[in-house]
Amino acid sequence: MKEADKYITLAQNNFTNEKEKDREQKLLIKKQPPFFTHAKHLLTAMYMRGKGKSKIENRFSRSLKKRNYQDKEYIFASSSLRVYVRHVFYFFNWIRNQGIHLRSFAEAKDYIQPYLSYLEKEGKSPSYIKLAGCAVLKLYPGLYLGKFETPDRAREEINRSRHHTLEYFEKIKNQNPDLFLFGLATGLRKDKELSKVKGTDLREKDGEFFIHIKGKNGQYRDAPIIGDEKQIAKVVEMMKEAGESKLFGPDGVYGRIPSHYDQHVLRSIYAVQIYLSNERDSKNVPLKEQYHCKKDYNGIILDRKAMIVASEALGHHRVNVIAASYLWPMVTMEKDLQSFFCIQSIEVKHSEKRE
Repeated sequence: MKEADKYITLAQNNFTNEKEKDREQKLLIKKQPPFFTHAKHLLTAMYMRGKGKSKIENRFSRSLKKRNYQDKEYIFASSSLRVYVRHVFYFFNWIRNQGIHLRSFAEAKDYIQPYLSYLEKEGKSPSYIKLAGCAVLKLYPGLYLGKFETPDRAREEINRSRHHTLEYFEKIKNQNPDLFLFGLATGLRKDKELSKVKGTDLREKDGEFFIHIKGKNGQYRDAPIIGDEKQIAKVVEMMKEAGESKLFGPDGVYGRIPSHYDQHVLRSIYAVQIYLSNERDSKNVPLKEQYHCKKDYNGIILDRKAMIVASEALGHHRVNVIAASYLWPMVTMEKDLQSFFCIQSIEVKHSEKRE
């Protein structure tokens, strides 16, 4: 179980000698809440089973029940393992701090709902609470988050990348035009993809160019390079010039990625452009292929097939993810920014609720 020990989130100090290090390690083990070590080993076993497997195999065709079972049984990425171990530690540590003495590992599941309610009272966001619940429920087959009371996520409460001004985008564009163009044309993630892409990742098929990149959960995808002919040609030229080298980062051909650089908003612009280029006329979209937005976007009807294309280009595999977090520039982005990025605006027309 050495793999699990690597992901313990307790602080590790530098020690002057081995005896002091061993003493501190034993103390850390004693400080761990009851049954946490067992939980950590279970999570590690799931990671060892899921490592290298494809999470997205038949993602859109598998039944919901089968998909839930598979996702429950495996952990596909080391980053997910680290997050789950951290939240499981918080859960068992909370139980201990409440003065509760567990008699068995199974008994802990009776305190999942009280713990989620505690997180809500502490002001944690709905996304944080749902993530904490999913991490703990990994340990208990047969239990799913839908059986517990958790606050709903609200699209209007998502603030990430929503408040940038036109001056901000003009600034980052002028600071590094190559980085801005590349991020906008490829939609890659900032840390896991944009900082690791190399010139050799360029692919061409039927006259169209793609970037073959390793994304979340270790899954590879071909991200289309979009833009006008001049922009695409520039990105292709950058890739060819980089060759075996990375394009961006400390050793990148085109320089570092600033810490304040917000690639996520450019991913949203990228998703919108992919969606609009694949969107069909509303008259030609069958009812079963329509995506009816709800709540604050009530009245907007999207093309589900175009959403799937955009979702896969981003490295996601659920249309509700891009509906909630990526297509917002068409609806709520300021008019001057929509003009800056040449985005078609959609007006929300609140319609009557469907029966």
